[in-house]
Amino acid sequence: MGKGKILLYDTKKKFFKILKYAFKKDFVFDVYSDITDFEALLDEYSSAVFVIYSESNLKEFMRVSQKGVPIIVCTSKQEIFEKLKDINEIFLYDCSKIKSEMVVELKNYFSFEQFVFHSISIQ
Repeated sequence: MGKGKILLYDTKKKFFKILKYAFKKDFVFDVYSDITDFEALLDEYSSAVFVIYSESNLKEFMRVSQKGVPIIVCTSKQEIFEKLKDINEIFLYDCSKIKSEMVVELKNYFSFEQFVFHSISIQ
């Protein structure tokens, strides 16, 4: 089984450094700071990760969030976390945790997401 491809929207590329190092054996991350052509990219990725630092990032996410791809939304801002907590279609992740804790939790999520995605594809 090849590496999974994940679209990563990270305008500051801080989270990308953690993911790239921690998951380099299992996934390929393509980083975007502008996702104007998000719809055209969907077929290439098994999931998407949005790192939201600001209200403008949140607006960009909301514009593309209903496109049918498993999405992780990462933020350390409590007010943004509160705005998104009731959206069932996303996995909301608090990235204010320490790096080692984030890696373990995300590893579990990616393993589960790949299993679910693969199971749905087989049926």
